[in-house]
Amino acid sequence: MRPEFQGARRRAQVEAGGSLRRVDLPGSSGTSGHAGREPLPATRDARRVDQGSIETPTDPARVVAVAARRSAAAALARVAALAVAAAPVTAIAWAWSAWQRRRLATPAGARAALVAAGVDLPGPLRVRVLGGGRANAVVQVDADARRLVIKRALPLGTVLARAARSVGPQPFPAALDRGARIDRERAALIRLAAAGVRVPAVLGVDRRGHTLVLEHLAGAPLPRTAPTPGFARHVAAYGAALAAAHRAGVRLTDGHPGNALVTADGAIALLDLEMAEVDRDPARAAFDLAYAARYFFAGERAALIAGFTAGGGALEPAAMAAMAARIAPYAWLFDRERARQRAWP
Repeated sequence: MRPEFQGARRRAQVEAGGSLRRVDLPGSSGTSGHAGREPLPATRDARRVDQGSIETPTDPARVVAVAARRSAAAALARVAALAVAAAPVTAIAWAWSAWQRRRLATPAGARAALVAAGVDLPGPLRVRVLGGGRANAVVQVDADARRLVIKRALPLGTVLARAARSVGPQPFPAALDRGARIDRERAALIRLAAAGVRVPAVLGVDRRGHTLVLEHLAGAPLPRTAPTPGFARHVAAYGAALAAAHRAGVRLTDGHPGNALVTADGAIALLDLEMAEVDRDPARAAFDLAYAARYFFAGERAALIAGFTAGGGALEPAAMAAMAARIAPYAWLFDRERARQRAWP
């Protein structure tokens, strides 16, 4: 062995679990002479540093981008884990909801729902399914010259809303059973109508059957009007409707543009208010605007905010920023839903 290394302590720094541990190799004497270093196999993190894949404070743009990707991946993982855990309950709720949806779409089922809600509609009934998503069954009922809408809260809607509250960005209310959803929608519709906000009138309610009978409003869902020249004007009117709801003390929570209708006279009507609550907290009301904005492209968002402020809405920059950050990991979900809504037939 070469003399200059005799009696020297050899040291190797080995990365283990984020800490450094000192390893004394055989033949070291404990003195502080020249420290020889033996090459060690590169760890995974060391290789990543060599490849420049770990962002540092000197590269803030990449740090933000990586953080956003990791947040989105974590959000997706939470959604997947919850979906697996809730699969049996979801399957039961789906089957029960499918049966109720089919029943309501028949003349006999629609008639039973009208009678239970205290609405008299004589004559033969013609029933047309309108949609309602997975949370509700919504049908249009015609009899002679009168047209109504029946909305029934489904069990699957409760399961999905609880999942969204657990892993999603929406600050949904605590009570998500079907009776609570119907009660909230009825109360919100009555309050907004009294404040002059365009909403369908409540004609009957059957709380035991989790059913509302509503006025029929002719029109098209707001996202479906995107290709038309007047879309920016409709988006601004939607922003003004959000502001009017906030002035009335109603926070929509699930006020995405798919729950807004462009009526025949060009006005905006707010629909599907089962998650709406009476709440004047500006921080929570700011969620409605930040939430709705994620369904629009940049230029359309400008029209939304302009309409909101023109309608008397108060912008809360700090609350808006906080809500936007809360929503950001779910951008992929908003983008997919925006595309789906605009492709509605």
